[in-house]
Amino acid sequence: MSAPTTPAAHRATIARLTRLHGPTDQRVLRARRNYAAAQIEAQVERIVASAPPFTPAQIARIGAILDSAAPSESALLRPSTTGAGETAVAS
Repeated sequence: MSAPTTPAAHRATIARLTRLHGPTDQRVLRARRNYAAAQIEAQVERIVASAPPFTPAQIARIGAILDSAAPSESALLRPSTTGAGETAVAS
């Protein structure tokens, strides 16, 4: 099966997997993580497209921020609870 390409497709995948496997299943958590990544990627692309060219130092700094925010795979798949009572991917 191909990866979802729209926000609605991501949400539908999460809903389907949750119905089939429950909210704490690793497949659901992985789908939630992929949806969050897709949202971040889209936002970053919009910002970069509208910004003037970055200097090499700025690019390095932004890259370092993203690298430092990358938790381990096991942390990504560990369930946590949001304030709304929904299961979310731990960060």
